[in-house]
Amino acid sequence: MTNLLYVTAYLYDSANRPLEHPEFSVEHLHTLSRQLSPSHLLIFVLKSGESAIRELLAPYSNVTIVPVTLDELWTWRTLGNTSYELPMHRNLQKDTRDHLWRTHACVELAYRATELFTDSTHICWLNFTVPYLFSEPDETFAQLRAFAQWQLSPKMLAMPGCLSSGPSNHQTLTEQICWRFCGAVFWGDAQSIKEFYNTYCRELPPFLEAHQVLPWDVNFWAYLETTTTTLAGAWYAGNHDDSIVVGLPHKYYTQCLADTQSFCKTTYEYPVIADMRPTSAAFLQLHDGRRILNTRYVNYWLYADGSYRYPSHEHVIENANMLCDIDDTLMPSDFRQMKENTGLTETVGAYSRGLEDIRLYKYDGKIKCIATNVNYVNSGRNRMVLGNYCLVTGEITDGRLLHPPQETWCEKNWIPVDYRGQEAFIYQWWPMHIGVLDEKDHLTIVREHKLMNPLFKRVRGSTLFLPQTSGSLIGVVHFSEEGSPRKYFHMLVELDDESLMPLRFSQPFCFESLGVEFCIGFTHTEDAYLFWISRMDRDPCMISVYKEELILSTYCIRE
Repeated sequence: MTNLLYVTAYLYDSANRPLEHPEFSVEHLHTLSRQLSPSHLLIFVLKSGESAIRELLAPYSNVTIVPVTLDELWTWRTLGNTSYELPMHRNLQKDTRDHLWRTHACVELAYRATELFTDSTHICWLNFTVPYLFSEPDETFAQLRAFAQWQLSPKMLAMPGCLSSGPSNHQTLTEQICWRFCGAVFWGDAQSIKEFYNTYCRELPPFLEAHQVLPWDVNFWAYLETTTTTLAGAWYAGNHDDSIVVGLPHKYYTQCLADTQSFCKTTYEYPVIADMRPTSAAFLQLHDGRRILNTRYVNYWLYADGSYRYPSHEHVIENANMLCDIDDTLMPSDFRQMKENTGLTETVGAYSRGLEDIRLYKYDGKIKCIATNVNYVNSGRNRMVLGNYCLVTGEITDGRLLHPPQETWCEKNWIPVDYRGQEAFIYQWWPMHIGVLDEKDHLTIVREHKLMNPLFKRVRGSTLFLPQTSGSLIGVVHFSEEGSPRKYFHMLVELDDESLMPLRFSQPFCFESLGVEFCIGFTHTEDAYLFWISRMDRDPCMISVYKEELILSTYCIRE
């Protein structure tokens, strides 16, 4: 398991004060200590200023204060009391010798943290000034608290930066600031932090000897990136704002279920439909215990670069839906292709025909379904269609074209829920909106929850939310990241059964690998979670893992 330690420093005392500017206020230590709680925060301070800081932060039990003297710091001995020139183009008020040497101390202090707290698997360095940079501090600190509860990549060094490439001329690194890296934040596993510091100790003295200039820390990092392998792949896009935290690439904190001990994959033998292949499946357990699965079939082949291959020159997405029963061993039987008798008028020339990504649910004694559709919509835009799902006749009937709260280009992933006895739908997640249909099938928002963690800005619905023995509900949501191929990330979310307010959520996860993995089918047993997924819009399978492998540990969603 990951044990993340947050580390910062305040290397000032009454005789050596920082610049009088809000960015350097000692009150930022208050903010860090309060907002990161209960996460562990280690603060290095000068021994000569220790008592004042201890008094200031006395209320915070999550804080450890470690005093140091200047003479014991390698960074001070190498940079602080020297006669190196200062950069030619700099902020004369801020970029003094006293300030510049302190910017370099973070690497040594992060290393010292790994030596002091050997049970810490990962370090996140935060300049004590970072609260000054955040425009959405509550959201950003919620994400920092979440990171401390999640598993992080066992091998990582991650550093935010403004520029997508480094300098072409090393000489400029001694003359003007280079924002290839931001400098206020960096992350790493303990071994990578040690390697970073060892590289620093090896490469900084000859750099100083060659140039006779005391550089900014971020300029020296840009130099190391081009002359060593220590920082290879460490850069990620970030600016001097919340993005230095929330921009941490998802790959560093995504759990892969295939790596868990209980991971089990089951594939089904599906009936053949000419020129089509099975993909995502929606699961539903009925009141009598019967279990059913609706599997979508599509006619295209998705390539890793996001392009499609169609069986004809028409280039139209064709959708079909296959019903089957799921037995006590969770294997399928009695396959039957569903007929679409929705009663809705079909539009000629639509780029997609048929009901996509059906979710099955129960309401008012009926089995119902909600799906994305294009060919029943006059505008050619994706809209949601509601219908009855008849097991006896094998038909989807009584179609209703649903209208969103406001005009949009594309509607997908409305998740049916029971809201105080009403047939309702989770429409969006940031803020969380729950709506009911009026007499003209327009969705009216009746409940809003303002969420805290910024991951939910991109979240979309995936599966139904099912009751747990605790009385709350649990289901799957997802978000995606563009790329070749696109990458999907999933989370379990727990809701209050009455208000539907989110209570807890898991860290993001993938099933087998980062890529196009889609999940609209989910259930759980006493000790396991079960997911029906597709991969690359084909290759459906069922995944199971023990509940203990996927913990809903994060409580930082708040109204």
